Amino acid sequence: MTRAIIAGGGIVGLTAGRALLPAGLEVLVAEQADAIRAAGATLGLWGNAVSVFDDLDVDVRSVGREAEMYFHGTSGQLLKTPEFGEEDHRYLLVHRAGLNTLLAESVGYDRIRLEAAVVGFEENQDGVTIRFADGSTEEADVLIGADGLCCRSSARRHRPHRRNRSA
Repeated sequence: MTRAIIAGGGIVGLTAGRALLPAGLEVLVAEQADAIRAAGATLGLWGNAVSVFDDLDVDVRSVGREAEMYFHGTSGQLLKTPEFGEEDHRYLLVHRAGLNTLLAESVGYDRIRLEAAVVGFEENQDGVTIRFADGSTEEADVLIGADGLCCRSSARRHRPHRRNRSA
């Protein structure tokens, strides 16, 4: 069985974890905080995002409220695009903490390791060894970095150390 470790238990990490489960992967979400929580209050999801959650059997509507958005020109006229229908103006406002909780439940708390900050990793011919701040390690076939944007991501900040790579 293929094992994936996801660094980061936010919306992106938990969604990635949920998306990998139907493919039969063994998933571990490693979150550096002591609890699953989200920063910010509300997130807007357009129809295509809602349909992805529908495909994953995650009922985002249960933590959201429908809204509509229209764009107007400087003189107040409604801006229309011929290829946009009424449904293209609808989106779902979801509470971030509610979405995180919903996703964590969908992934399964038994697949989430809290207080598990990724501090480095090494690639080898069998996969990747992930190092955590507490000194422990985990083996996986793949590491997915979802622990922050760009320079705040621990997984992205560390260059892998390659060992035993044969041509």
